[in-house]
Amino acid sequence: MKYLICLFALMLLPMLLLGYEWELSIQVYSGDGTRFNTLAFGIDEDGTDGYDTGLDVPTFAPPSGFYAYFPLNDSLMPYMPMLGTDIRSAFDDSILWVIRHAGDFSLDNKNLYWNPELLPGYYSEDHYLYIGANYPGVEIDEWYPMDTMDYFEFLNAQEVHIKYFYSDDIDENEYTLQNYNLMVNIFPNPFNFMTNIEYLLCDREEVLISVYDLSGRKVIDLENGVKESGEHSIVWNGINEEGKDVDSGIYFCRIATKQLTKTNKIVIVK
Repeated sequence: MKYLICLFALMLLPMLLLGYEWELSIQVYSGDGTRFNTLAFGIDEDGTDGYDTGLDVPTFAPPSGFYAYFPLNDSLMPYMPMLGTDIRSAFDDSILWVIRHAGDFSLDNKNLYWNPELLPGYYSEDHYLYIGANYPGVEIDEWYPMDTMDYFEFLNAQEVHIKYFYSDDIDENEYTLQNYNLMVNIFPNPFNFMTNIEYLLCDREEVLISVYDLSGRKVIDLENGVKESGEHSIVWNGINEEGKDVDSGIYFCRIATKQLTKTNKIVIVK
């Protein structure tokens, strides 16, 4: 009898240590407020990285319109590449979800909305959810705690990553969070022949300011050097590295320091 009790305790211990079952719904919107769809993710003792019958819910591309999804790579389910609900294992102390979208041909930024009071770490310690975004294949260097916000905006061509941690000894300084802020202001925007890029540094920093086109190709480096704390500004007159005028359209200004990175949309109208 004692053996059975010990065995049951050992089976229960990982669940007690690593977390509990939870599920969070998020709404995906385009920049103009058109609702894409609702996604859900979470953990369960029966969850896995693959497709879990009774837990995961597949989604399919509609004939027309916008949709968001969790990509699924399960060799046993090759005909099911997208999930609307993605439930993972409650026995993992670190989990990553990826959110992608398709069917939207506008250039507006996208938004995710959720209720922070439903997050696993809102009322209990040691459970952490962070969110970040970048272009596919590019490392995310800017993460935000989801329990301090209820929405997240990302660029049209980016994908969103959500990280879940269970830890009683997590180093929050590992992530670039609310302890540091990089203020950026670009005006006029849209512009015709010249725009001012103003930014505020909290500390003396090495700063790299670059402009990219919609395909992710670098157009020009505007700044690359050490700057003192305080306000700074630089002008972009709409030329590339070769000194030639770029075409009208949408571009992205990326300001990167060791502490933080900010990306802003710039529109040229000629």
